[in-house]
Amino acid sequence: MRKPCIVHLLNSNKFAGAENVACQIIEGTKDSYDCFYVSPAGTIKKTLDNKKINFYPIKSMNIFEIKKMIKVLKPTIIHAHDFRASIISALSTSKIPIISHLHNNSPWLKNYGIYSWVYLISTIKYKKILTVSNSIKQEYVFGRWIKSKILMIGNPINIKYIQEKANQSNIKKAYDIIFIGRFMPEKDPIKFIEIISELVKTKQLKNLNCVMIGEGKLKKDCKQLIYNLNLKNNIDMVGFLDNPYIYLKNSKLLCMTSKWEGFGLVAIEALALGVPVVAKPVGGLINIVDSKCGKLCNSNKDYIIELKKLLLNDNYRINKGKEAIIKSKELNNYNSYIKIIKQLYKKLIIREE
Repeated sequence: MRKPCIVHLLNSNKFAGAENVACQIIEGTKDSYDCFYVSPAGTIKKTLDNKKINFYPIKSMNIFEIKKMIKVLKPTIIHAHDFRASIISALSTSKIPIISHLHNNSPWLKNYGIYSWVYLISTIKYKKILTVSNSIKQEYVFGRWIKSKILMIGNPINIKYIQEKANQSNIKKAYDIIFIGRFMPEKDPIKFIEIISELVKTKQLKNLNCVMIGEGKLKKDCKQLIYNLNLKNNIDMVGFLDNPYIYLKNSKLLCMTSKWEGFGLVAIEALALGVPVVAKPVGGLINIVDSKCGKLCNSNKDYIIELKKLLLNDNYRINKGKEAIIKSKELNNYNSYIKIIKQLYKKLIIREE
């Protein structure tokens, strides 16, 4: 007898935060369900091949492609992992249960506009809306209208997996500060480079070693800025990595400059490896980073003051690193997270029978 089929639908063709969560859900539920990862073709295929996850590529995220996918895969449930995938799913089927899984709180959520209205209308079709932090429900202008459908589920945190991946191999170079994220406006990699340019003006930090991991449309601008600010000897850009944990383990600090975040998974990954986190108080980071394991900063000046203190005071940094590991253990939830997802799938399937 065929297992129920769960389609995980994503608009992106690259591996990042939401894609990581989708993969973890697939890996945790494949014993009970036939799972397929559906997205436009791209570099994501290599990651999925390595993880041995079934991949069904589409040409683009549109109604025609999703209807065609439905005919082929005959999904029992569509688990859509972003706003566009959710809306296209809602327009493509009236029979298949849809879960809309929101991994970030985009700025348009806060305003009355075409995007916020279209998403509201599409929620009629969703059986459940999963969010990674309470900030999404609180900031969405129509949040109160759909609150009965919202379940704040956070992100799956598997500390053992992170630590095992970090120890798979090593790198020769150690870094002072690491940036991990897409080179997109919302992650603000430009701000990271500007902060580093200020730090190296301090005599003791002129030989600062930093690394940026990721890809995106701002990569060329970042390279140019690094060149213009004469930071070629201070910042390495290594592109996208399937296993960034090796670099994270070999870094003293994680600096996150995101303008907004849904959850902030990379922060917990750093904490799990004893790496203090310096970030902005946005999205789920408010509930992850505190003064014991890092620092939340509101301005470039705040970043610079805290980063200097962490880099120049070993005891201060070491103590925060110890607290980081303690904090990560408190957030370790992988088994309970997968249990909730399985229960949700089961409930939706029973309801539709």
